[in-house]
Amino acid sequence: MFRSQSAVSAQIRQLEQAYHAKLLDRSAKSVELTPAGEVLFEFAERLLRLRDESMQVVADRGNVVQGPVAFWRQRSDLLVPVAGYSGGISAALPLVQISIYRNFSHKILQRLEEGSLDLGIVTLPVKSPNLKMHTINRDRLRFMVSAKNRWRNAAM
Repeated sequence: MFRSQSAVSAQIRQLEQAYHAKLLDRSAKSVELTPAGEVLFEFAERLLRLRDESMQVVADRGNVVQGPVAFWRQRSDLLVPVAGYSGGISAALPLVQISIYRNFSHKILQRLEEGSLDLGIVTLPVKSPNLKMHTINRDRLRFMVSAKNRWRNAAM
């Protein structure tokens, strides 16, 4: 963090004095948040999210789309590669930094519902009134077997 341990300790002492509460439990082996420290940490995370959101809203008002965008796709190789779409977005919106992650569909939907995720790509049907869905590709999946396989004449 480019700070000395004494500088960090001084900042923590200032926070503890300002909040009139002990924020960290220090032992010989570890440092853990106290219940008051956990509450302050949650507020700090919310403040950082609000800062990011306000920066995006201000940028949007100026008709400049910028900032980080996270694409999450499910753990499946059946999906269209996201890189092709993200390349087009990068060309059209050069101030947007795109990150691509993989996770399970249900986790992606959960994070979208919570508002902690920008975009998700899944193959599951989406039935949430809180989510807007756009079809980007229709895969035609094929069942294939060897000509010698016992399922070769099965009607699917």
